[in-house]
This record gives sequence, structure tokens and C-alpha cells, in this order.
Amino acid sequence: MALAGLLGLLVAVTLLPALLALFGQALFWPRGVAAAERPAGPASRPTMGQRISHLSTHRAVALIVVVVCIAVLLAVPGGPDRNTEEGREQHA
Repeated sequence: MALAGLLGLLVAVTLLPALLALFGQALFWPRGVAAAERPAGPASRPTMGQRISHLSTHRAVALIVVVVCIAVLLAVPGGPDRNTEEGREQHA
């Protein structure tokens, strides 16, 4: 299981940036780079992506604390495990 996590991390750190560099401009198809770089008008509301990026850059510590707390809560076992005797009896 840990090997799969390490492999996923390796792909995310090495292969994904290489593919982004290789396919660069093609990733913006069909609108093109100009549409992606076009500044928003003064009266327009910030997009969801802009709000998330603002939150993650200006409130980084708070965001890290929230994400770690959620990850810990998801990692805590909530019931009987199938690998224990009690869990096998309940799932049988």
C-alpha cells in the first residue's frame, strides 16, 4: 500500500510536470492561451479558482491545519476491521 502511495507521488512530481512541459500550448485547446491569460474585467466576480488560490496563498497555515485535521479524521478507524476476529464475525 505504501509502495502505491510512493509511486503516485513519484508520478505527480516527475511525470506530470514533464507532460505539462511537453504538451504546453495544446492543453489550452480549443480556446487558446490568449483566453486563459485574458484579465478579468473590473466589474466581474472572482471565479472559484481565483478564490481558492487566494485562500491557499493568503491563509496557507490555516488551510494546512484544516486539511491535516480532515486527513486524521478520515484515517481514524471507525468500526470493526475485517482483519480482526471481531470484524470477521460481523461480516460473515
